[in-house]
Order: sequence, then C-alpha cells, then structure tokens
Amino acid sequence: MSRSIFGWSYPPGCSGPPDYPDEADAVQPQCSCGAYLSWKPHRTERVDIMANCPGFTEEDAEFMWESECGNNKPHEPHKFLYEYRTVLIWDCKRCKKEYRYTG
Repeated sequence: MSRSIFGWSYPPGCSGPPDYPDEADAVQPQCSCGAYLSWKPHRTERVDIMANCPGFTEEDAEFMWESECGNNKPHEPHKFLYEYRTVLIWDCKRCKKEYRYTG
C-alpha cells in the first residue's frame, strides 16, 4: 500500500476490497476433482421453465376467475413462461471439466 493524506491507499489498479460473498458462512465452489473455483462464475445460462395453459372458451368464462397464464379472456391452449432459472457455470482449470450450479 502506498501513502496518501489519509495514511494509506489501495495499490494501483485497485479501487476497493476484493469481491467476496456477503455471507460470512459462504462456501467457496469446489469441482468434483477437489479444485477450488473462483467466487465468480465464468458465465451464466438462462433456463426457461414452460407450463401448459389449457385455455378456455366463452362458455367456461363465467366459471373461470383466472386462467393459469393470467389471461382472463377466452383463449386457446398454449405454453407460457412459468419461471426461469439462472445456471452458474465454471470451467475447472485442473480437470478441464465444466461445473454447473443452479441456484
């Protein structure tokens, strides 16, 4: 560390402390070969989870309060995005395999 008017400063190129998880009891990701992986994943993927909506006709409309997809007007059966998940992916430097985690 170099000196500044406050008594110290971060080294050149650093603007603060390293990025670590906020939780004190967080466990560093580890590959199946035993190698520790970085705290930040190398890349992420989005996985869409689709659901089927049976739809309904005008005759059914008086009995339907809300359809599964949120469309409250008569409509045909279709698929809709129910939710999505983010998959965290690391590439292990030791065994060259991919480590995937779905949170």
